[in-house]
Amino acid sequence: MTTVNQNAVQNSNDYFNLHTKGLCYVNRFRAVSTRKDTFYSVTLGFLRGHVDEVETTYIDCVIRNDDVLEILTQYQDAINGDSKVMAVAIVGDIFAQTYKKRDGSLAAGIKGRLIGLNQLKVDGDVVFKRENADQDNDIPVDQVRHQAPVQQPVAQAPRARTVAPVTQPAPVAQVRQQAPAQQPVVAPANFEGEFLDVVKLDKNDPNFMAKKDELKANGYRWNRELASWVLAA
Repeated sequence: MTTVNQNAVQNSNDYFNLHTKGLCYVNRFRAVSTRKDTFYSVTLGFLRGHVDEVETTYIDCVIRNDDVLEILTQYQDAINGDSKVMAVAIVGDIFAQTYKKRDGSLAAGIKGRLIGLNQLKVDGDVVFKRENADQDNDIPVDQVRHQAPVQQPVAQAPRARTVAPVTQPAPVAQVRQQAPAQQPVVAPANFEGEFLDVVKLDKNDPNFMAKKDELKANGYRWNRELASWVLAA
């Protein structure tokens, strides 16, 4: 798995782009609906470490590439079924999102945007390969064939389903002027764990409105006495 930080110029604005590329298992292709929009997500289990002691890093990804969405939609039955689906995937702008369990302990999930596929295999058969892809993008099937498909650990089912907020990278000028904002503790979208009954949002958060709509769409209501969003019973 490779992580690259690139500085690109788009429409006269400077952005810091963080790209993660690697070999992964493809799991849990699903559609997520809100009051305003419907988007698609997938969970990728990236492999890392020595082939004899492979570890897995899970990233919940919003699919932000129409070509990638078309490919994965075509093979969604295999992804959500018993087939072993592997890919060389490119994920942009990963970030950690923390939340608090009911027992008071903290947990975290990694989020990102799936922006590219270089190769896709279903049960060892190549079903897609991007033209002009680098040779290091080939899936080393012989090295991973002996392993069972990696599935994301399943914890207690959440009480409510949330939607991953879509975050846009901040212009460099803003990064230079603004101090890092303290992110509120919110349960990550599509993460198999416990969810908070009470959530307090920060109005200075650039994603405040998106998170507010997300909470409302999943059964949270504003409580004036607590000055917080409360999950309806």
